[in-house]
Amino acid sequence: MQSADDDVGGKGERTKALILATAEELFASRGYTATSTKQVADEAGLTRGAVYFHFSDKKDLFRAVFEQLELRLMERLAAGALGSTSAWDVLVAGCRVYLDACLEESFSRTVLLDAPSVLGWDEWRELEDQYALGAMKSTIEACIAEGSVHKRPVSPMAQMLLACLTEAGMLIARSNRKRKLRKEMGGAVAVFLEGMAVARGVGSDI
Repeated sequence: MQSADDDVGGKGERTKALILATAEELFASRGYTATSTKQVADEAGLTRGAVYFHFSDKKDLFRAVFEQLELRLMERLAAGALGSTSAWDVLVAGCRVYLDACLEESFSRTVLLDAPSVLGWDEWRELEDQYALGAMKSTIEACIAEGSVHKRPVSPMAQMLLACLTEAGMLIARSNRKRKLRKEMGGAVAVFLEGMAVARGVGSDI
């Protein structure tokens, strides 16, 4: 079993990655409350000292997992935009990728269900805005520039769309019929986007 002392000499990043991967799996399957740092250490084949070498406490570890999931989502959003010929297509694809992520236990349970209570509402919203809102604002600005979205103040539109997606995600995360609700929420988000669009039809495939 690896201890904190073994973490010196180039192994630190690999150990930290192992801790994060293990914690992500446990937070997803058991939830934050039912997961202890001892369980994370045991599952990873480490000592608790090795865990605390990288993270000050369980909340700090949770925050790191949360941010890792958000960064992974940003990477998927970028990948989902590949091949898009317009900013509008990028916006629609981004909504689709987000709703698909809500079907995944690691994202839905950690980011949407546990994070508001673990981190506190204000910090959760701040982190959500940090990762998602900036990208959404820039995409909507590009949509306005190309003429696919009505020329309105960007920040309120981005905030409302993010709120729409977040609420849809929370409902999907809590549902016992996730895939059916995912489809229904995709249709609802499509209607929301239609209200922003100048003339382009969204359809129901989101």
